[in-house]
Amino acid sequence: AMVYLVHRRLRKVQRYFLNPYKSELFGTPVVLRVPSSIAASELYAAVLRLVWHFVPDYDASVAGWPFVLSTVKRDGTACAHCTWRQGCLGCEVPVQGTAPMAFRDGDTLGIDWDAVVLERQYKVKIAAHIHTHESVDLAQIERKSPERLNQCLDTLVKEEELTAYCRECTKAAGEYTEAPHAKALRVWACGPLLVLQLKRFHSNGGTSYKLHNLVAFPTTLDLEGYMARDGEALGVQGKVVAVPASDGGPAGAQPKLVLRGGSGGDAAAMEANAALEEPAAKIMRSEAAADGAPGSGDAKDDVVFRSLSREVTTYRLYGVVNHMGGMGSGHYTAFVRSGPEQSKGAGAPSKWLCCDDDRVYEISEEDVVTANAYLLFYARADVAAQEVGLHEVFPTHASEAPAADVEQVKSNSWARAA
Repeated sequence: AMVYLVHRRLRKVQRYFLNPYKSELFGTPVVLRVPSSIAASELYAAVLRLVWHFVPDYDASVAGWPFVLSTVKRDGTACAHCTWRQGCLGCEVPVQGTAPMAFRDGDTLGIDWDAVVLERQYKVKIAAHIHTHESVDLAQIERKSPERLNQCLDTLVKEEELTAYCRECTKAAGEYTEAPHAKALRVWACGPLLVLQLKRFHSNGGTSYKLHNLVAFPTTLDLEGYMARDGEALGVQGKVVAVPASDGGPAGAQPKLVLRGGSGGDAAAMEANAALEEPAAKIMRSEAAADGAPGSGDAKDDVVFRSLSREVTTYRLYGVVNHMGGMGSGHYTAFVRSGPEQSKGAGAPSKWLCCDDDRVYEISEEDVVTANAYLLFYARADVAAQEVGLHEVFPTHASEAPAADVEQVKSNSWARAA
């Protein structure tokens, strides 16, 4: 566990409520890596080795420990365990304690220095010097270096190992059984429009702040590498299945389950599908449903699935929403592509416009990618080139449904029924 250490000294105050002594922080906090369970004497020795250069002339074997460790809050001003009514500045960690102490990442200890040691032994100039570890510089370089949108997508679809309930293992064992699974996300089909939201806000330990990292996004985005291959994600009749990945492992080993599919001739997939009482998902309709055959489902679902494509996987950027500011306040602007995509050298090329309140002006395509980008709007290549119209994939209403009477809607009473 990583434990924070803060230097403290006590000074007496004239006005106080419960305690005449006030804890005063000084020096630079340090970080100590300790086992999750450690004896108190070992903890004191580890802390002394870390701060020994502050008191190089002090002999702990003769005079004892030059400080007392206390459990404190992150800011080091009060005890981490006692209530404020008790006026405790920090519960002392007993040096002779026999029970091992347990720590978690982020726990804080106060180093309460002895006043005599501080006055006679403490080297102020040495303590003021801060040694920067090489990992800090590397972390700053990494934080300032731009991320690529494809890196974000790679992380999103990366395979994860998890342990979850296994139906077949439970049936075989006769009791509730969990087994290792591999979980991964894939794109089955590409919709006409794609909206991506970049994670710009982060919360950690009750503190929230905005992320200002530059995410380099392309004007042309291809999702082919993130698509599910035929027979990989779908099983028989469009069901997502889980089949044992038995690759000749050791006898008696539990099967590792993976989300996968199979073709109609895949016996393993058919057997797994038969074992599934409730399909995990149904993500593709039959050809009859897509053609609107009688009894295939409602027209709304038909429209949704007809708008998908597994052949056209390329998208063109047509809009960006930017946010400047922090968590509590800020300003929004938008970059919008104006005009249709240039197709085969015909027609005038599109241009980019910046919409900033009541000001609209033209910008270059190179100025679209900034660290303020928050929302990215992409149109599938055939839609961007106007080979497919949005009215075709997003009809205003189904053909058999009557149009809404606006005046009637306005005159309707919206009082809640008794």
